[in-house]
This record gives sequence, structure tokens and C-alpha cells, in this order.
Amino acid sequence: MKRETFEKLKALGIPFDADFEQLAVQPLDRLKENKIVKKELDDEQKILYDIEYVTFLDQTLYNGKRNSANGYYYLYDGTFLGSYGQSNEIVVCAKKVTRENKTNKKLWFEFISPIRLAIENDEFLFFSGSIFAESAMGYEVIIKEEVFALASATGNFKRRIEIEKKKKYSYREALVLNRTYGAKSPNYNNFIKNQDRNKSNKMKLAIAAVINELIGGYDYSNGGIKWDGIDIKTAKWKDGLKFARPEHDIFGLKDNKQVGKELWRDLKNGKEVDTIWIRREWEYRYITTAAYQGENKKRKNGKYPYFENDKVNMYRYGTTFMNFHPEFEHNYPIRTKKNEE
Repeated sequence: MKRETFEKLKALGIPFDADFEQLAVQPLDRLKENKIVKKELDDEQKILYDIEYVTFLDQTLYNGKRNSANGYYYLYDGTFLGSYGQSNEIVVCAKKVTRENKTNKKLWFEFISPIRLAIENDEFLFFSGSIFAESAMGYEVIIKEEVFALASATGNFKRRIEIEKKKKYSYREALVLNRTYGAKSPNYNNFIKNQDRNKSNKMKLAIAAVINELIGGYDYSNGGIKWDGIDIKTAKWKDGLKFARPEHDIFGLKDNKQVGKELWRDLKNGKEVDTIWIRREWEYRYITTAAYQGENKKRKNGKYPYFENDKVNMYRYGTTFMNFHPEFEHNYPIRTKKNEE
């Protein structure tokens, strides 16, 4: 019997056995409640499909797993939801929902589609703060793709050195090895000291970028492992940089060919001998993979001008992502090298 019908009949004075409500009414109550909860979960699950390029496992916590929250919880947009339990690991979810226990009316939280990430809070904040400090957001230029690309490139570099060195590295170690100096900047300190990053859309964006990297989201760096900001002309460009696409040359520098070669000596009984071989030769050390730019008309670019009669870069900011050029990466087989005594 429906609850509404039962209550109406009771109001009319119709008597019922003591067990009637438990046996005939409450089961329908629970069925109705479960349908409502299921619909809410289905609606909330749609949030997942609004997050681009990412496929999620269905890890929704249903009523049977109440009070199981354990870790530091975030939404995919970087919003911090709170810490629960004893774990220091990061958990990302689609939504935090307040539920009510129908019996005792107590409230409890449900985290929709939680995914536990293999990173603890201290390293997570170090990573996010570094990305925040490295981005153009310090110049009040907000480019989502650039921020996300910084996190992606850090992950690409980490995976590269793990293959090369045949050992695991943390994101903190990867940032240091990649000579990422953001963690030494005032902007990094501002990020770490801020007690309510939810009020800062820029800080939330940096956190969202790190989450995107950690869940294997879209790589906005397009395979990049290194990057330069407004200092590109005095950094990797001067070492030899090839712009793979015209739109990557955001400051109008054009390709900078820097011919180089690396030599090695033969060893005999552990000592160098006079025979010198060419190990590799190159025209460009780096090649671009992506670039993002924006302007702040209220702040002059401190590296301006980039060339004579530069009339376009006064208020321009951006980041160029790159990898090593294939020529620079190619080592000649030792048996086919030319002797260069």
C-alpha cells in the first residue's frame, strides 16, 4: 500500500494490525526512496560525461558504503571538498551530495564516482603550486590550455626519465630534475599559504590541471616535456629551436638553427685513446609541440622587445612547449662513425 493511502485511511479512523505498516507500507517506501536515489545518481553521473577526453570507472559509493570517505577530496574543477579519515591520499569525484538518513534524520555525505589517486596531499600541493607559479596566471593572463599543458608536460618528463633511468620518480622529483623553478617564487608561496583556495579560480585551475594529469586526461602539451615562457629568447631558443607549426612561434622569433655535434673518445683498458668519433650531429636541439598565448593590456612584458621594431609583443604573454628534436636524440651506431682524428 502506498504511504499516502495508508495515512489517509488512518486519519479516517480505520484500524490496522500492528505489523501492517511494516509489512505492506514500508517496503513501498524503501522502493520509492531507492528509485529517487537511483535517479539522483543517474543525473549526477552525467557530470562525468561533461569532462572532456576522460573515461571514468563507475566507482559510485552507494548507501551500503556510507562513512567510507578516507582522504583529501576534490572535484575535477579543483574545488576542495574536505579531508576525511586518516589517509593523506587525494580522491577526486564528480560531486559531493548531502543525504539524509530516513530513520534518524542525520545527514551524511556521498561522493559520486570517487577515484583515488596515487599521490599524497603534500606532493599534490607542491605539484599544483608549481604549476600555478609557472603559468602566465602570474601576469593575470588566464589560459586553461596553457595551465593544463604545464601539468601534462611534467608528467611526460617524469615518464621519460623513469624509462631512461629505469626507476620511479615522484612528481616533486620530476619538477626539480626538469629545472622547474616555480616552487621558489612568491606565487608558489601565495598558493601554499592560502587557506581557502576555493575562492581563487586561478588556484583551482592549477589544481584541476594536476588532476587532469593524474587521471590520464588529455595532453594539452602534445607530447612536450619542457617549456619556456616570456624568457624563451634567452632560454631554449638560443640553444637551437625549430617551430613545428607557425602558430607555435607566439613571439615571432622564427627558427633558430644552432649546428652542433657531440664527440666521444674510444677507451682502451679503461683509458681514453686518441681516436675520436662523432656520436651525434644536429641543427636544432629542440622542436615545439604546442604553444598558448594571451595579453594583459595593463602590464608590459618585461622581456619586450623580442626583435628590432617589435610592435606586437609589448603586452603578450604565453608558454611554448617542446621536446628534443629527433636529430638531437639520434645517436650514430658506433661501427659506422667517421674517424675524425
